[in-house]
Amino acid sequence: MLGLVACSGVLAGCGDACDIRPPRERALAAYVAAIGPEPGEHAASVPAPESALQRLPPHPQRSISLPRRTTDIHGFLSLQGCALGERIGERNSGLGRVMVDSQRWVYEAAFLRDAEACLPGLDPPLQAELQAVIADKRNELPAVVWNAIWAGPEIQHLLALSGRDLDPGASGATGPAADALTILRRLAAAPLRVTSSELEGALHTLRGSTVGGDLLRTLERLAHYLDAAALRLEASAADPDCERLRGVFERHYATELQPYIARTHRAGVTLLPVLKDLHEETAARLPAEPPEVAAYAQQLAPAGVWGRYEAALARHTAAWQRVADRCGFSPAPPT
Repeated sequence: MLGLVACSGVLAGCGDACDIRPPRERALAAYVAAIGPEPGEHAASVPAPESALQRLPPHPQRSISLPRRTTDIHGFLSLQGCALGERIGERNSGLGRVMVDSQRWVYEAAFLRDAEACLPGLDPPLQAELQAVIADKRNELPAVVWNAIWAGPEIQHLLALSGRDLDPGASGATGPAADALTILRRLAAAPLRVTSSELEGALHTLRGSTVGGDLLRTLERLAHYLDAAALRLEASAADPDCERLRGVFERHYATELQPYIARTHRAGVTLLPVLKDLHEETAARLPAEPPEVAAYAQQLAPAGVWGRYEAALARHTAAWQRVADRCGFSPAPPT
């Protein structure tokens, strides 16, 4: 306990033995420190950033309450001939009353497809009764879809901030996660076409990775350290120590940092747009989105975490360019 207390708050001054940051973050801090101290400071060490990331809200704040009623249609027996009776029996069974959110979506879509097929062959009173049930279920379907995607454990795992991987672009998980999110968006846009295998397969992929949260954490830390590096480079641009800074550029930036930024950048442009599109597709169909999720989603917008990272990257590149112009070497931006 005394050791932990000694470490807290003095990461920059107690050396590697007391630095509990992940290796990738320590490398970023070492790169910034190698450039030199901040203007007006003597020490070149770099403190860890204070995270401003929001966590995905807990389940009760993401979930939309839906009626857990059984389907009671007066002419139930008359519906047996068109397969809808089987659907109603499934929902009214013990297992049907405790369906998980994803399977409720599958059930409600199947019910609506079967109900529409049943309507033409019914007597007018029963037809009117079933049409009222269909209308209610169609109104509820966007919330059913929302719960299956945003209230489940899969999206919470994908966006968890508890991991320690700060190189998500190297994990190979970005592509499968983006593909799964794309499938969910397609299904959400045509919710009656959902199939259990496709829906559960996409959700299973999300449950197997924390790449979304890892990416957000990485972008936030990159923005912090890139801004810190740019500040120091800007201060030295008028009279740079060219030999030392060229060495920093070649040993730290070109060899290690630039490929890392490029991997992260590719992961960001692959994952964040489809995550944002999925949120917009599902939220737009609701009468009112849960406000806690709406607030969380602001950091997925272009002006959120990604925008702050891009601004820091542009500032950092421009700062190196000014130094390079004075010192006679040419840095290239990450691609």
